[in-house]
Amino acid sequence: CFLFFVIPTLLSACAVGNTYDYRLLAKPIPVSGGGVVALTVVDERSYILDGDKDADFVGLQRGGFGNPFDVTTVSGRPMAEDMTQALKDALEREGFRVVIVVNNQPADRESLARRARAEGAPRVVLLRIKEWKTDVAMRITLHYDLRLFVFDDSGAVLAENSTDGVTVIGGATVMPSAVSGPARRAFEEKIGQLFYPPEIGEALSSGPESL
Repeated sequence: CFLFFVIPTLLSACAVGNTYDYRLLAKPIPVSGGGVVALTVVDERSYILDGDKDADFVGLQRGGFGNPFDVTTVSGRPMAEDMTQALKDALEREGFRVVIVVNNQPADRESLARRARAEGAPRVVLLRIKEWKTDVAMRITLHYDLRLFVFDDSGAVLAENSTDGVTVIGGATVMPSAVSGPARRAFEEKIGQLFYPPEIGEALSSGPESL
């Protein structure tokens, strides 16, 4: 009886205050070029937009009784900012010059295109995050919906790709620290999938400064 009460309590204690790091993409993305690219990452998760969760929310870690505790970014910054930094660094490693564009209406292509022109960027990369969270209990489950767009400085979409679903990215674990690695690797995998189609690389490399 003692263990029946103690083990769930310990698991709940382990579930509190966990953080994941999405600031780095260790794997290269499958594009290359040399032009200037404007980059925007938009967090459109419904529970962020309605204020139910803070912008640094990345998932749930469940305690011994299944009670959920929020997991946040290790940086303390909004998740979209961390992912922006990861994408910026990844694109720059592949030869692009990246300027981060922040806009009051970041999913508005025309507005973003105007900002890109002002920055001298003939191409814009827009990542819309409709869903991204992990849910950790007996398994590590990832819920995701990512949409990538490449458009020019007039707002015309040149290429796009998306990936969404619910998938298990890890097995049973009682150590929350063991979840950060699979979560980050899942992020790398999904970003790689988004940039994989040849039309994405062609759109990025076809700007005036890439010729």
